[in-house]
Amino acid sequence: YQEGEPNAEGFSNDPRYIRQINWFDTLHQAEPEMWFYTFIIDVAGRNRRIGSSAVSQGQLETIYLVDLWAKYEPSKAVKFLESDVPILRGVEVIEQNTLVEYPSIYTDKWGTWLSAAAPLTDQNNNVVAVIGLDVEADYVFELQREIRNNLLLAFLATYALLFAMIYLASALITRYIRQLSDHAEKIAKGNYDSSSIVRDGRFVDELDQLAQSLDVMTDSIRIRESLILESNRSERDIQLALQRERHMSELKSRFISLVSHEFRTPLTVIRTSTELLDQYKTAISHEKQHDYFQRIHHAIRTISNLIDDISTIGQAKSGKLQVKASAINLENFCIDLIQEIHTTIRTDNRITFQKHTQHLNAFLDPTLLRSILLNLLLNAVKYSSVSHAVILSLSGTDETVIFDIKDYGVGIPIDDQPRLFELFHRGGNVSNISGTGLGLSITKHCVDLLKGKISFISDEENGTTFTVVLPRQLNFG
Repeated sequence: YQEGEPNAEGFSNDPRYIRQINWFDTLHQAEPEMWFYTFIIDVAGRNRRIGSSAVSQGQLETIYLVDLWAKYEPSKAVKFLESDVPILRGVEVIEQNTLVEYPSIYTDKWGTWLSAAAPLTDQNNNVVAVIGLDVEADYVFELQREIRNNLLLAFLATYALLFAMIYLASALITRYIRQLSDHAEKIAKGNYDSSSIVRDGRFVDELDQLAQSLDVMTDSIRIRESLILESNRSERDIQLALQRERHMSELKSRFISLVSHEFRTPLTVIRTSTELLDQYKTAISHEKQHDYFQRIHHAIRTISNLIDDISTIGQAKSGKLQVKASAINLENFCIDLIQEIHTTIRTDNRITFQKHTQHLNAFLDPTLLRSILLNLLLNAVKYSSVSHAVILSLSGTDETVIFDIKDYGVGIPIDDQPRLFELFHRGGNVSNISGTGLGLSITKHCVDLLKGKISFISDEENGTTFTVVLPRQLNFG
């Protein structure tokens, strides 16, 4: 800038000019869409230039030095020491001594560009010049089009695969549910010689295990009834034994039929939603598609929760449900659980938390505690109107933790209260509300494992309050 002289074409034969333009060309070879140039910005009265100034005296002025276009298309290149109005990004680079990127596309006399600039400093970190980088806008537009096209293809492929997987899964599960239901009805009628449920190995999960358990149960009932019929006990003893076995058969058949029914509703939602999305995906709005996907997710959560309940009951009955205690902050635990219910369960009921103790730490099994509170809160929400909030209260002493779950719902009829914690038992006033009769039985098992007590007070049509008292610190010694 201080010593170089222009040549006849308006550029320069100075070796430093040549080295700089060759360095620019090396970078350009690596990325052909990028064009480099250098310039300085200073007050017009202090600048060295060729020709007249593009600005008035005392104003900032741009002086161009080296432009890579000089090597490829001189007509588009700025000349050595050519004057121009100040470049805004160049002024910001000098003031901030840092890289400046411009996200918006701009147009000048040489074309349309996406631009950036960076400072060139001396050994004392003083800005002595600015290096500019321009990318032609057409190249940017082409990249944007390619990205949009690739994202669209990936989006369509992902949704197509999702539809296919959900449709196949629902068809397989429905077939198993239908077989389980038919088999349970035959057992309920005393037909133990029916063919076993077919399992082809392509869908081995909790349903397959349930089918295997049903086969084992059928064989066990058949063998026991045969032994009873072949024994030499009195007719009265035989009748009593048969009655007990049939009661067990009816109980298990009721379990299979109940589970089959509870599976069928969410599976119908999944199948209906996926069929509508598959057949009318181009005609359905994005908001409606989102609503269908939310229905599918809610149905899947319902199935998952039901399988968890079945697994918990099975482990409790077989004595395999273990207690794994750890330190818990009870206030955070309750708040997190309420937030989870509000986030994942589609309900308008509000759950409020009340704290009546400063003893907030305990040493309990978080999994069992979560199952206790979750079942009681979900029941309170399910059987309450949206006009009244459900209240979860925490209190206790140095030795105990007390949880109270209060609702203002339908209440529990007096005749149903003695059998409330029995497996599959449901109140006579909730027949029109979906449920399995597993939740309170699971809750009672979990409370017993934690060496606690559960009680309730209920007034039909005025609500129910469940109270769970647990030791603050489990001791298995």
